[in-house]
Parts: sequence; C-alpha cells; structure tokens
Amino acid sequence: MKKEFLFLLIVLTTFLLAQCKQQNVSADPNQYKIDLKWFKAYPEENTYKVEVGLKWIMAYLGAELLTDNYSNSIQWKEGQVLSLNVEHLGFSASALKSWKIILRNLKKSKNYQKNKWIDIGQFISFVFNNTNSYYAITGVSKTLSDFKNKYNFDDTYDYVINKSESCVSPGFRFINVGDAASVSEIAYIAKEGFGDKVEGFQVKEFEVIDFMKNGQPRFAIYNLDGKLLPGADELVTTAGKPAKCMWCHTSKIARLLFAETETKGYGKLKNFSKIIATQNKMLRNHWTQTNQSFVADSIKQHSYAELLYVTYEDPTLYRLRNEGVEEELLNKIKNETHQNVEYKFFNKLVLDSVIARKALFPSFNITTRETNENEINLLN
Repeated sequence: MKKEFLFLLIVLTTFLLAQCKQQNVSADPNQYKIDLKWFKAYPEENTYKVEVGLKWIMAYLGAELLTDNYSNSIQWKEGQVLSLNVEHLGFSASALKSWKIILRNLKKSKNYQKNKWIDIGQFISFVFNNTNSYYAITGVSKTLSDFKNKYNFDDTYDYVINKSESCVSPGFRFINVGDAASVSEIAYIAKEGFGDKVEGFQVKEFEVIDFMKNGQPRFAIYNLDGKLLPGADELVTTAGKPAKCMWCHTSKIARLLFAETETKGYGKLKNFSKIIATQNKMLRNHWTQTNQSFVADSIKQHSYAELLYVTYEDPTLYRLRNEGVEEELLNKIKNETHQNVEYKFFNKLVLDSVIARKALFPSFNITTRETNENEINLLN
C-alpha cells in the first residue's frame, strides 16, 4: 500500500512540475512591457520631464514606487521611445492582471503592430484617463455599499457646501467624512444632485474618495443603485472623470476655497477645514515614510503628467510637426489655433498654437478629462 501511494505521489508531482514548466515556457516574457513614443510638444520639454510625468501617472494608478524600482523599469531606446515595464512597480496582483490584458490589447492594434510603439499621450489616455482602465487597475470598490462598508461613516452627519460655493457643483453638495486615524481610513462621499433648497435635495449620484497604499487618492462615481459610472453627470457637476478629479485634487484633499455659508443642522465648515488640514498632514507624513517623497518634495511636478495627455488631446503645432503632420495641413489650421493658458502658473509655461486633435481627425474619440459614455474598454 505504501509503495502504491509513493508511486502515485511521484507521478502526481512529476505531472504538476511538467505543467508549471509548460506554463513558464508559454508565458510571454514581455507581457508587462510596452514601448511609448514621445513627440516633443514644446521647446522646454525633455526626457527628464517625460520620465517624471510618467512616474506620477504610475503613482496615480497605485504603484508603490520604492527606491530604484521606477528607474529600473524604464529604458530609453532610439527614436525617442521609452520602454516601460510595469511588473515591478509595486502594483497589486489584481492590478497586474488588469495591466496584462490592457497591454495585450494595446499591442494588438494595427498602429502598434506597424510602429512597435504607442504615443505616450495616447497610452496615458487609455490607462489613466480611461475610466474602465482606471477602475480596474486601482481596484475601486465595485459598489457603493462595498465602499461604505470599508470605512466608518455616520450617514446622519453631513457637511453642506451651499450653491455657488463649490468648485465643481453649481448646486448644493453634501459631503460625508469617514472617521480616520490613519491614511488607510480616510474616505469621503459627496452627494450631487438637484434642488434649490437643502430641504428636498434630490441626490443624482455619489462621488467618492479613498486612498491607496501609496498614499494617492482613488476616485469613483456611483449611481443611485450604487453601481459604477464612467464619470460625473455634467448636469449636476463639472467633476468629469476620475482623472479630472485627480487633476483638481493633486494627490491630496482639496481645501474649501469658497465655502463659507453654514447650514443649520449640519456640520460646521470650520471643523471640516480642520479635518482636511489634519488629513493632508497625515498624507505628507505617509509619502515621506513610504519612499514616496517625490510627491511631497515637488507636488507641482504632477503637471508634467498632465502635459503628456493634454498635449496629446490638444496638440501644439510644434508637436504636430514632430509627429510628421504635413506642413500644408498645418498652414491651413494655424489660424484656428489658440493658446493654452492653463499652465502659465507652471514655470511660466506658454503653450502657443494649440488645436483640438478632433478638429484634425474627426474620428478621434478620446476625452482625457470629461465624461465619455462611449469609451473603449480594453479589459474585454
């Protein structure tokens, strides 16, 4: 009996080892790699700024950027092509599963098969600015109930931002804050909707924030049934996609800039501001303690990330020239260009002669910040 058992054990072990070996042989060694083409968009742009911008995007998606793991995961090739390997950037196992599918589908495209690269701005638009990809990689809660159950919310206690006093909502905004003793417990729920008065306010959707292990905020939007939405409804808020939320919050909890009207029966805004200040201090300490000091040291550098996708959706003539767009076409459209003034604050950067890519290519269907109901789903 013992001999038969040992024989069966040896056979089973040999079979399993063979299966593992077969799986290792068949696994694509480049499944987590992709080559990104950089087209210079303005004279001051350089490879350092591109690397910094991409680093921020990886952090926004949940990468725990430990010492040297980013520099060891990128490599410049000829022709201003940056090779990226996401495998060792500190993403969770579930995030890597999503990455594998997304990268495989991107590399299946005709353009990638032809060029062996994807435009870095287009890549960011597909992985960060695309809500389907963002939700999958960051691992947002599948339902609003799941989100609420993770944190300590008191549903009976809201702070009210009055009409015309919110940065994103023309109407009232009700915000619920979870009790938090650490970064992992920080969470917010904002109720957006309709109503001229606090009494009788009708909720249309819920916008939420919590924080990932690397200390970066994670955003999601849910409907009244608690299901995920691709972005916020423009009828009740200008919040747009999760990517736009990040653009506004810049890795932290946004301060109350205009809110000052107190609402009887609801939380005091002065107390709300104190909570925000305390939690932002917690975040700064967390970044330093977890080797994410690049965030705290120069938080303005997140703009390098934004510029990579902004100058893809709305390129400068300078960039289009570098892309190889014919001069004849550029001469035709130069009178239709405008100046992007959004980044004047950032090192006095001036982006002259900007035009929407859709004006040049009508089939272009990417919106980097605004809600898009028809976004491609690269997880399929």
